[in-house]
Amino acid sequence: MSRIDDELQLLLVDGDNLMHRLRGGRDDAGLAWLIPRLRACLAPGATAILVLDGHPFPGEPPRKTVAPGVELRHSGRIDADTVIVEILEARPFIDRARTAVITDDRGLTERAKRVGGLTRRLDWLRDRLERPPAGPAAARPPAGRPGSALGSGRPPRGRHAPPPSEDARRWRPGRGATAKRGNPRRGRDSQGGS
Repeated sequence: MSRIDDELQLLLVDGDNLMHRLRGGRDDAGLAWLIPRLRACLAPGATAILVLDGHPFPGEPPRKTVAPGVELRHSGRIDADTVIVEILEARPFIDRARTAVITDDRGLTERAKRVGGLTRRLDWLRDRLERPPAGPAAARPPAGRPGSALGSGRPPRGRHAPPPSEDARRWRPGRGATAKRGNPRRGRDSQGGS
C-alpha cells in the first residue's frame, strides 16, 4: 500500500458495484457481511460512505451511520454515481486529494478524476477487506471461520461453551452411535408382551 493510501480520509464506495463483484448482488446478508469488514479496514480517523442505488426500506432514512466511521447512503431518484460525484464536489478541493472513489465503473472513474478525486479499483478495496485487522481489533477472536459471511454457528475458539444438556451427554458420537439399544421410555411391562 502506498503512503497516499494511508492518508485517505474518505472512501466513497460504489456500493452496488462492490456488492455485485464480491457477492453476486446486493442483499441484507451481504451488507451485514461487508459493513464490519469495511469499518475494520479504515485508517484511524477515516470515513467510508457506502452509496447504493434506489430508496431505502419505507420508514428508513436515506442516509444513516451503520458503524463507527461507516455511513450507508441511498441515492433515491438519481443514480448512485451522481450522488458520489456530488459528495466529492462538495468537499474543499484540498480534501479531494485525500478522498478516493472506489469503483470499477469507467464512467464514474472519469467523472471523479475530472473533479479532482482519486480513484481505486474494487480489487484495491477487496484486498484491504481480506487483510487481517491490525491493532486492538486483532486481539479479539474472529466471529467465524475466514471467508464465512456471519460466523460458523459455533463459538470462536478460545471461548467456553456452556456445559452440554443431559440429553447431549447421553448421545455418543462415533462407532455404535446408531446401534439399537431399545427404547428407554418403554416400561418393563411392554417388554414381556401382553
